[in-house]
Amino acid sequence: MVPIPHFNSWEAFNAHLAEQRRKRRERRLRGHTETIGERFERDRRAMLPLPAAPHEACEKVSTRVTSLSLVRYRGNGYSVPTSYGHREVLVKRLIRPNTGVEFRALPTSSTV
Repeated sequence: MVPIPHFNSWEAFNAHLAEQRRKRRERRLRGHTETIGERFERDRRAMLPLPAAPHEACEKVSTRVTSLSLVRYRGNGYSVPTSYGHREVLVKRLIRPNTGVEFRALPTSSTV
């Protein structure tokens, strides 16, 4: 078992983690000529910058609303506003931290 760390404060815990990170970056793994820190910096320079807008983690599916104002998604029927009846909609299944799954049906731009 891994021992559970105990610290007097979050600051002490964070200082410990920072020291462990510094030590790890100085290590040279077997079979490599560069340290972990040197390899990380080389990899970081090769990475693309983050996008200007955050990425929305979701699954998108295009489907049609039935005459009963239902959309089918993964074998289940979900009710939507009656104004969406007989239209193509975009179903978005969003994953939200600490809240689980959020389900939305949005009219496609061609049907608005």
